[in-house]
Amino acid sequence: MSLIRLEADENSVDERIDKYLGAVLSDQSRSFLQKLIREGGVLVNGKPVKASYRVDGEDQIEIFLPEPETPVIPAENIPLDILYEDKDLLIVNKPKGMVVHPAAGHRTGTLVNAVLYHCRGQLSGINGVMRPGIVHRIDRDTTGALVVCNHRFMKDPIVLAHAIPRRQVFFMSKAEWFDNKALGLLLRMLGVFPVNRGAGDMSAIDHAVELVKGGQLVGIFPEGTRNRTGGPMKPKSGTAFIARQTGADILPCALLFGERQGFRSRITVKIGPVIPYRDLGFQGEERTSLRRASKLIMGRINALLGWEEEP
Repeated sequence: MSLIRLEADENSVDERIDKYLGAVLSDQSRSFLQKLIREGGVLVNGKPVKASYRVDGEDQIEIFLPEPETPVIPAENIPLDILYEDKDLLIVNKPKGMVVHPAAGHRTGTLVNAVLYHCRGQLSGINGVMRPGIVHRIDRDTTGALVVCNHRFMKDPIVLAHAIPRRQVFFMSKAEWFDNKALGLLLRMLGVFPVNRGAGDMSAIDHAVELVKGGQLVGIFPEGTRNRTGGPMKPKSGTAFIARQTGADILPCALLFGERQGFRSRITVKIGPVIPYRDLGFQGEERTSLRRASKLIMGRINALLGWEEEP
C-alpha cells in the first residue's frame, strides 16, 4: 500500500473531495476513488469522509492506495483468422462479436486470450497487461477488412494472394478480363469479381460491401487502373466509400518490382501498418470526408513505394 499526502489550497475550496482527487490523481478513475473513500482509504485531517465532502482550505488529505493487482489473463485455444504473420507482426481479422481485450464482463474469449495462446509467450508488452501487443483496437461488432495496393500488372492479385496465404482475398478486376470464358472461370476461382471501370459500377461496389460485412477480405487497387507512370498515384473514392459503408479497417500494401532478368523480375510485397476505421476521418460532409480518406489511404501506399509526395 502506498500513501499520498496532499494539502488543499484556496483554489479547491468547496469542491467535492472525489472530484478534487480525480483532478489531482488523473491516472485513477473517479469510480475507483469513490470506492476508496467509502472504504475509508481517504482521510481528511485524520478522519474518514464521504465522497460528497466539500474541501476546505488547508485540509490535510491522506490517500491510502492499495497495490495494483496484476490480472492473470488465460491463454485460450481459440481459432484465429490470420491475415499475415512474421516474427515481428501478426495481423488478425477479428470476427464480429469478439471482444478485443479482457474487461468487466469479458474476462475470457477475447482476442487477447486467443493471441496469447497462438504466440506462446512471445507477445510484445506494448499497451500493458490487459492489451498486450495490441497496436490497433477495433470495436466488438466491427469485422472485415480492405487490402489496398498499387497496380501495375494483371498478375498483381495473384502476387498479393500469395503474400497473404492464410486467407482468400476477393479482388475487383476490370470486366473485360471476364469476356474470355476460360480466363473468367480462373479469375472467379481466385476470388476475383468484375467491375466496369469508369462506369460508376454500383453493383460491384455493393458486392464488395456485402463481402466485407460478411467478414471477408476484399482487395482493391484504389487508383482504379494500372499505373504505368512510375510516379505517385492519385486515388478514386471507391475504396473510401466501401470503408465508410462497412466500418472496415484498411491494410495498405505495395508491390515493388526489381530489374527484369530474362523472363523474370523480382517482386517485393511490403505490408504497412493497419489504418483503423476511426482514423479515416469520416466526419462532416460526405464528399469532403471521402476525399480526405482517399488521400490518406493512397498516401500510405505511396509512402511504402518510397513516394512521399502527397497524391
